[in-house]
Amino acid sequence: MNNIKNKFIIIAFLSFLFAKHLQAQENVLYYMYDVPQTLLLNPANKYICKTFIELPVLSKFYFGLHNTGFGYNTIITVNPQTGQTLIDVDKIYSKMPKTNFLRLELNTNILGFSFQVRDFYFTFNVSNNTDFKFGLPRDVLALTKGNYQNGSVIKEIDLSNFGVNFQNYTSISASVSKSFYTQWRFGLRAKYIIGHVNLNTKRSVNKWLTSENFDSLNFSTDIQVNSALLLVNTGQSGYQSIGVNENIVSDLLGTLNKNKGFGLDLGAIYNYNEKIKLNASITDLGMIFWKANTTQFNAGGEFTWSALELTDTTNFDQLLSGLVDSIQNAFTFSPTDITKYTTLLPTKIYVGGTYQLHKKILLGVVSKTMFLKNRLHSSLTFSANIKPLKFLTTTFTYSLMDNTYNNLGFGVAIGRKGAQFYIATDKVPINFATIDGIPVPYSARTFDIQFGFNIIFGCSKKLKKIEPMACPQHKIWDIDILQRQKRTEMQKALAKKKSKKILFYKEKGPGSKKREK
Repeated sequence: MNNIKNKFIIIAFLSFLFAKHLQAQENVLYYMYDVPQTLLLNPANKYICKTFIELPVLSKFYFGLHNTGFGYNTIITVNPQTGQTLIDVDKIYSKMPKTNFLRLELNTNILGFSFQVRDFYFTFNVSNNTDFKFGLPRDVLALTKGNYQNGSVIKEIDLSNFGVNFQNYTSISASVSKSFYTQWRFGLRAKYIIGHVNLNTKRSVNKWLTSENFDSLNFSTDIQVNSALLLVNTGQSGYQSIGVNENIVSDLLGTLNKNKGFGLDLGAIYNYNEKIKLNASITDLGMIFWKANTTQFNAGGEFTWSALELTDTTNFDQLLSGLVDSIQNAFTFSPTDITKYTTLLPTKIYVGGTYQLHKKILLGVVSKTMFLKNRLHSSLTFSANIKPLKFLTTTFTYSLMDNTYNNLGFGVAIGRKGAQFYIATDKVPINFATIDGIPVPYSARTFDIQFGFNIIFGCSKKLKKIEPMACPQHKIWDIDILQRQKRTEMQKALAKKKSKKILFYKEKGPGSKKREK
């Protein structure tokens, strides 16, 4: 037992050590086994009831807003003497990492259901997913002071990784899971992806440098953006003017058979003993091939401006006009139509385990790692699932995410057989500030919420013997084994009955003689 506990401590420590950018999404749901949507996070899970039905939009609505750089308490500083609120740029700059990400997610279910055939558990799901990411380099704030420190040290301002990534797609998926012997359970989900719109900043390198004598500045940029948007060229030549196509409906329908993709979810659960389970899953391992309305935008060049060009007669209008002309001549902007390009799905890896402390209390830990733009974004969540009543499940979580360590989450599911309502969040705001009478979370960098209704039936009568359980998954193996044993016994009885029937017809058939038994 001590060896297993040590392994849990090592996993948690390594997850914390490598979690440079902490981020979470739906972590609170990972061990809420009473909610069917946990199967979307680990396809190896099996719901305790044979069938559930997900209604359009009503069964899953998820909204998440994550910021790795700052919260309200980082931006706003209150003067203790006057009570005035101030924006402290130096404080924001010192708190922000080199590259910050603002991420917005919106996921809704369109249709879903499950069913069981012998030892195999199947699910089917259709969902729409929107993912928006905005990269903000910390040196944007350095522009307020210029690119020098302490009045003498020259520092290059790095505005790289500045860009936007946005996509909306529909996922059609089917999964199957099965337990093997009494220790392992594996699951696989295959996804067919239909991409609708996409904007992908593939490359963004921007540098700003002032000379040592402070008499000139140099700015260079190299940007490449791929897009699959419903845009058309409204100019005479080139992309002088861009607008939205009037046939937007037909263009959207045209994406159904052009922007195709695929994805895989893999999951495994190891049943160490009656109390300890180890879990691992990989979700959204795949890509989208964008072929409809694809355009590539390239911008690059280098511009140097010298103060020696100024004279005593130069006024502001002349200076501004000269700068604009110089910039237009120095930088090139070349949109071109391209045949296709590829983007990866936001792959996520979950690793964790649970410990059944009591039949009504389940403790868990899960580490999540997400791959975004060749960067790792990790989170670590500790959870306690409590099931005081057969129809009520509650979850309390503590998470390290978004470079913060004060994130408390909560989830509750009411009902199971027949109908169920659930709601969960990874961040419950605790400290609030008031702006014009409106309460604002003071230190939160994350806000997310998921809720929905499910229709559930086909629950086994054996549930009456094992409820209330904080983790019915701990009994699924036992139920599967009993079902397999029952089928084996029924098959043997049927074969024996069939053998006796054949023997009976042989004994009673025309011209046959009665045989001694």
